[in-house]
Amino acid sequence: MTKAGLDAIGGAPPAPRVRLARDVRAGLAADRETWRNYRRMPLAYRAIRIGWIEGARARPDVFRTRLDYFLAMTRKNRQFGMVRR
Repeated sequence: MTKAGLDAIGGAPPAPRVRLARDVRAGLAADRETWRNYRRMPLAYRAIRIGWIEGARARPDVFRTRLDYFLAMTRKNRQFGMVRR
């Protein structure tokens, strides 16, 4: 968007934040490469994937399966879902 457009709407909206639960953060940070790859992924992708994982929090077996898959794919620096790389 141009400066004129941003000025017309009061500036750029604040960047969204992704809040990581301790167990998810611990899984990502357990491996340096996984953590580095995660931090380099687009913010929107990270928010969608973390939301997908957290959506299964009440079902521990599904939560663990989703988290493990996300960690494995992130370790390989691969995105999954609708976004293909």
